[in-house]
Amino acid sequence: MENGSLRFEPVEGPVPAPPKYDTYSLDLWGLSKKEYTAVLVAAAVLARLPQARTAAVEAPAGPPALTKTPAPASVPAADDHDVLLRRLRELGELHRAGVLTDEEFSTAKQAILSRM
Repeated sequence: MENGSLRFEPVEGPVPAPPKYDTYSLDLWGLSKKEYTAVLVAAAVLARLPQARTAAVEAPAGPPALTKTPAPASVPAADDHDVLLRRLRELGELHRAGVLTDEEFSTAKQAILSRM
């Protein structure tokens, strides 16, 4: 993420153009309610890039690093419930638009529902 844009860097190297003119860039400013959808789209695109697949295969499978994570801040249950419902709606929109496959949709939906 860089100044309100998510930039994908091709294997050939970074694109010198500013994010506004870069075809490998997703502008995240000014999207109002669609910020989360834009990030999900970016994640789906990133997962389908051939470089991501080969990098995942070539990465050494070592033990995961143990890091201490801070305890999550307590959030009122109603707000948390609304956020989860909003995520489910956005997930459904992505599935209907064809961005997510049935398998990806089911997996993501189960992950969200397990938090309820």
